[in-house]
Amino acid sequence: MLVTESPRILELNRDNQFMSRDVMDFWRPVYAEEALVDGKYSAEVYREFFRDLWSRYKEKTGRSINRLLGLNEYARTIEMKQACYAGTYGLMQARDYVALHPGSKVLVMASDIARYGLHTPGEVTQGAGAVAEEPDKYLIGIGETEQAVVPPTQDVVTMAANAADQLLTAEERAEIDTIIFATESGIDNSKSAAVYVQVTLLQRNAAPEKLPLQSKLALARDIMNRIASQVEGK
Repeated sequence: MLVTESPRILELNRDNQFMSRDVMDFWRPVYAEEALVDGKYSAEVYREFFRDLWSRYKEKTGRSINRLLGLNEYARTIEMKQACYAGTYGLMQARDYVALHPGSKVLVMASDIARYGLHTPGEVTQGAGAVAEEPDKYLIGIGETEQAVVPPTQDVVTMAANAADQLLTAEERAEIDTIIFATESGIDNSKSAAVYVQVTLLQRNAAPEKLPLQSKLALARDIMNRIASQVEGK
């Protein structure tokens, strides 16, 4: 389970104890996000949009998030949207689900970022209220808690590729039951982190090239420009 107050520090460490677990035990994906591009549609709408857009460029890249991460195709995806509570509530939902379904596992991904006005009460938090937990990541089971501290060194889009690498190399993924994706709007403060995660995964699965390390906004623009140029060329 991943918990962080900012998408900049959401990443997987190859030595994280999470990866030693049977990740296929997860069966319930949950996306807990703030409003997306125009504040009206859920992440699923935009995932379908990017899926269709990319499939016009390369036939086999229009995959669900489950397939992109190598997870159980029937794992349910749940989406939550609330700037100051989605991550915490997503964790509580995961705990309750596992308590009612012993042996199942839930993957929770949460982030929170915001731009408050100067000298306002929210300025000091900058969106940390959705999770309000440290260290950055926890692996939590009923009756047990394990944790791994990861330095805040990566942006959300580079995190997406690394997280996919970890899950794609993990064994027995079929048992993943739930993914909880709890994110505040990210990068340019208008699109959810899920949009950029999906685009990055599509880019990564379609082309083996490495994305350069750069700012979140610059990398997001680079990815979108590549998609647009490839679609226009067809």
